Amino acid sequence: METPIQREIRRSCEREESLRRSRGLSPGRAGAELIELRVRPVLNRPGPGPPLPRALERARAGAKMQRDIEREAHRQVALASPAAPEPSARRRPQPLDELKRFFETAAEDGGGLQRRPEAGGWLHPAVQDGCPVLGQSPPLVSPSLLEQEVRQVRERERELQLQRRSVYGAAEVGEPAPSLTPSRGDGKLAVIWPPRRRASENGLEK
Repeated sequence: METPIQREIRRSCEREESLRRSRGLSPGRAGAELIELRVRPVLNRPGPGPPLPRALERARAGAKMQRDIEREAHRQVALASPAAPEPSARRRPQPLDELKRFFETAAEDGGGLQRRPEAGGWLHPAVQDGCPVLGQSPPLVSPSLLEQEVRQVRERERELQLQRRSVYGAAEVGEPAPSLTPSRGDGKLAVIWPPRRRASENGLEK
């Protein structure tokens, strides 16, 4: 089958011969000057080198498997051994609940954070660390008024629980009742929603 290049060469040779004949020139030797080029096909190219011996392939596969096994063993040992703590790691800050209990205990005792411990006594860890926040004076709210208010609220809760037990029996004993707790930092009581039902709503009004 004639390729496009061969067709173009043939047409150019025909045009040249017709031009020579029209001008009375001797025909050229263009057709004799064509050379046939033999192209080596791709399939005749030499392939890759001879395959490696089977023993060498097995040795390579065994070495790779050994490296994988050693790497996995090191990883398992690293996971099993506890990580050593860094020397520069900071101490974890005190949780808010612990700080709150510390303030309440100090307020009930009537003493501040600046008092010295007695013989054989101890200081709070936060005070030992020299925390600037805990080293300050207690809040300005009067602890006696706060204690009285909390005590009154607890007494009312206890009375309401007794009334519920007398009306509904022991079905509602295990249910946790919401309460008013001094959970805010400004000394005010935080109201927990929904509000507690009155005695008249529970059917106690006679």
